[in-house]
This record gives sequence, C-alpha cells and structure tokens, in this order.
Amino acid sequence: MRLTLVFDLSFIIDRIQKLISLQKALLTFASDVTYFTYRNLDTSFEWSLGQSLVFTGRVSSSGSNYDVSRGVFIAPVPGVYLFTATLSTKSTTGIACYILRNDSDYLVELFSSSNHADSSTSTSVVVDAQQGDTFSIGRCSGNGQFNSYKSSFSGVLIQMQF
Repeated sequence: MRLTLVFDLSFIIDRIQKLISLQKALLTFASDVTYFTYRNLDTSFEWSLGQSLVFTGRVSSSGSNYDVSRGVFIAPVPGVYLFTATLSTKSTTGIACYILRNDSDYLVELFSSSNHADSSTSTSVVVDAQQGDTFSIGRCSGNGQFNSYKSSFSGVLIQMQF
C-alpha cells in the first residue's frame, strides 16, 4: 500500500510540474506578440534586388517581434500564422516579391503588373511556424518603384501549438 501511494504521489507531482510549465508558456504567450502591421510613412522607398523590404511605420502591433531594421518578423511561439502583404507600385514596370520563411522558403508570390502606374497586389498565406522562424517580404525582382505608404506587411498568430 505504501509503495503505491509513493508512486501515485510522484505521478501527481509530475503532472503538477507539467501544468505549471504550461501555465508559464501561456503567460509568456499572452504577453508576447500575436499580431503586427507595418508600412512606411514616406511616399516612396528604396529597395535592392534580393533584399527584404523594410517597413518602418508601425500601424499596430502587440509586441516587438517585427524587426524594423531588417524588415523581418520573428515567430515568438510555435503555431499557425496568417501573413498578408500589399505592394503598390507607382511606375509602369512590374515588380515581383515573395513572402519568405527563413529567407529561403518561398511561400507565395506578389506580382505588380506593368500595365499602368499606381497598380497594387495583395496576397495572404496561412503557415505553420516554429518558434524563431523568420518571415519577410523579399527576393524582389524588376525595376519599378514602390508606393510605400500604400504597401504593407501584416501577420497574426491564429493558433498556438504545443
């Protein structure tokens, strides 16, 4: 009887420790970023072929996981995320960019047509992410010019995964 009681007590202590660990993770999640939207406030911005687009104008954000110096969102927790991008050009030449994961996984393409100035394109993607995965708009090609105040990059955590 005594051996069974010690085993059961050990099992209960283990379960309590796991619950405390889960509670800490949820508190960290609640205080960390779950959404962001950035755009630039200038009328245009410079960009280089192959580089990430950097949006520095905060529209809304619940944390600091969007790096405004590099134009990169860093997933604070594993989960399912929704990313949306809108690119607006003010020239008659086309520009193509991608929403990227870890600067190498091409998730979805954005292509702004070269038919007329002030054209725009938007796209969204739902993706599983691990903690620390990075997301950006980059690998751009073409020789157009962006309307940066009309261009934006947004993301939201849909569901946290354990």
